[in-house]
Amino acid sequence: MKTATSLTGQIAHWASEIKLSDISMERQHRAKIALLDFLGCVHAASQFPESESAFVLSQPGPHKVPGKKQSTDLSSAIVAWGTLGALLQWHDGYGRGGNHPSSSVLPVLLAHSDDYNSLLLPMLVGYEVANRLAANTHPKQTMSGSAPTSSMGAMGSAVAVCKFLQLDQATTQRAIGLAGFWAPIAAFEGLRNRGNGVPLHSGLAARAGWEAVCAAKSGLSASEYLLEGQNGSGLLQFLGGDFEGVESPSQWRCETMDQVYLKPFPGCRHVHPAVESAMGLFQQTQHLGVKWKSIEIQTYELAVSFSERPQNNFELYDCLMSLPWCVALTLVEGSTSLDTIAKDRSRPELQQLMSIIAIKNSVEHQSVYPQRLGATLIALDDKGSRWEVTARLDYASASQSFSPQGPYGPILDEAGVIQKFTELTHAFWDPHVALQKAQKLLNNNL
Repeated sequence: MKTATSLTGQIAHWASEIKLSDISMERQHRAKIALLDFLGCVHAASQFPESESAFVLSQPGPHKVPGKKQSTDLSSAIVAWGTLGALLQWHDGYGRGGNHPSSSVLPVLLAHSDDYNSLLLPMLVGYEVANRLAANTHPKQTMSGSAPTSSMGAMGSAVAVCKFLQLDQATTQRAIGLAGFWAPIAAFEGLRNRGNGVPLHSGLAARAGWEAVCAAKSGLSASEYLLEGQNGSGLLQFLGGDFEGVESPSQWRCETMDQVYLKPFPGCRHVHPAVESAMGLFQQTQHLGVKWKSIEIQTYELAVSFSERPQNNFELYDCLMSLPWCVALTLVEGSTSLDTIAKDRSRPELQQLMSIIAIKNSVEHQSVYPQRLGATLIALDDKGSRWEVTARLDYASASQSFSPQGPYGPILDEAGVIQKFTELTHAFWDPHVALQKAQKLLNNNL
């Protein structure tokens, strides 16, 4: 193949040439941590009634996903893996891109194979492509109304499949171009409105990547210059990015894996700062017997867009994307957890608290977005006391742990990730068995 000049060509060349030995052991281990976490999220989500939405588009076949009886074709399995992995809003993310790489890269790989050894390098390659392209458009893509998990995830999915199948550079380049052309432009308004069809969007992006690979293998193509355009009108510019800002892929060594974070508790990451503040308030007042008269949440603009209360049926995804519901749950229970989100989500004490919550834009917190996500909670109790708690979370920096450092919530070091996995999979295995499975995956003996 001729020397690559387009960005799709450069990415295809890099993906075709990179070896596992080119990637540090620390990044390989972090990928295993992310894979373990995603598997836990899928298992746990399969036990909720809302998990059935993962199969509304299914066609019969031999493929299955954990915890579900349905057998589907490969295409349907990809969508199901993606939907279940994101349903609890407990999946990983890349703070510098505003995307969730696991949701679009891992479904297409796990639907193909459960040989985790063979998936590690394709996973790292897929994450790097999805994250690099998402970072190039962040936060403009999100602020202009598109979810990068879908748009950039489809290309990450395509590259991951090409690496898994060991396809050549020319086929990989065509697959990237097709995936970019066919990528779902998931309108952010759907996330704000929390429609019950939204959890499928990452699985559909993963499927778009797989379909692009199938078409590329047949010789179909879109454009070699799809990302940058030949006159400045490529996909990156359309989504708010800058082609000149993409570092040469020849230099990539999966560095973005360093900033992939895991969530210490369920819920959209844009509700996490307010939930952390509510954790702090709960910890300070739980033994005082106070009743709340008013609660004000001050946060950044994008988080304010999730300020609506859940709709009347209180579906799981609807609640976990709702800032007032997550804060109310935390003030009642002390945290959002697998046990607390499984309880009656419409119970009166939550309804009462949501009725007194007001959410406002904060100039202070907006000024540091997207480097930091912050919220301040101001509450008045029935005794006339005023309480103020602030939390700021850094989702965009490398850390020795796997979750952002928060002032009140849990921090996920490796032991914490394993504990999270045992909790998420408790319906399948006792803690001892789950611990053995986690240690086997994280050790070299995948």
